[in-house]
Amino acid sequence: LLDQKSFNNLIKYFGGATIQLPTLDEFKKTIRVILLHQYFNVENMSWSESLVKAGYERSETRQAQKHLMQFSNVLEQIKLGRGEQ
Repeated sequence: LLDQKSFNNLIKYFGGATIQLPTLDEFKKTIRVILLHQYFNVENMSWSESLVKAGYERSETRQAQKHLMQFSNVLEQIKLGRGEQ
């Protein structure tokens, strides 16, 4: 799955650690939330256009709002953590 250089880097950075990779479904859901954040919060597109571009169905609006709020909260915590150093 990895070439030798990539495998060596993996061992270098994560050697001895236990890591858990997301499922393909979890990864896709995360990417959609990140795209929604980019379109809506960064590029200032309308909510409906952002949903469509990020790959959400109209019926997923509430779910998308919830996930975007959770993502935004995590981003804010990261920003605050950096500011305190």
